[in-house]
Amino acid sequence: RVQHVVNEVELHSVCQQTIETLSKGFRRRVGLAQAIMHDPKVLILDEPTDGLDPNQKIQVRALIRDMGHDKAIIISTHILEEVEQIAETVLLIVNGKLAASGDFHAIRAALDERPYHVRLLSDSPRELASALVKLESVDAVNIDPDGALVVLSRNVRDLQIELPRLAKASSIRVHRVEPLDDSLESVFGYLVER
Repeated sequence: RVQHVVNEVELHSVCQQTIETLSKGFRRRVGLAQAIMHDPKVLILDEPTDGLDPNQKIQVRALIRDMGHDKAIIISTHILEEVEQIAETVLLIVNGKLAASGDFHAIRAALDERPYHVRLLSDSPRELASALVKLESVDAVNIDPDGALVVLSRNVRDLQIELPRLAKASSIRVHRVEPLDDSLESVFGYLVER
């Protein structure tokens, strides 16, 4: 019995030394494997993809999403883009207090007092800006030095409907429409400012 315990301690020591020689990404994956080995009902992960290469991040995110169907998974991270890709429900904590919870798109939609910023690229930015400022759904239009338009709108749905109509009526080609603040990071920033 004593020899068995000594052998386990030696084996643990050898395994620990071997793990320490692995890259940070592989050590992170070994840690995740150790955490899920006993099939816990609740899993708490701190920065689960820190140190992983892009392919490993994709694999770990997929694993976390899959495990989320069977168990509660709590992720602590400052990489909010990652939370968007993994989580269905988000709890945003600011200064130790719950600032918001739910789907981050629903949280962003609830922040109606803040206009959305939408970046537009077109072949006639000044003409498009002139047409956009006339819309009731548009609060302001700024032209960046590179010619891109940044539109502030409290009613993006209306903007989405009106933009193609305006572009077609003025024979303007719109190359790109990009929401600048429809992300978990921007929502968190808004909540911190409150």
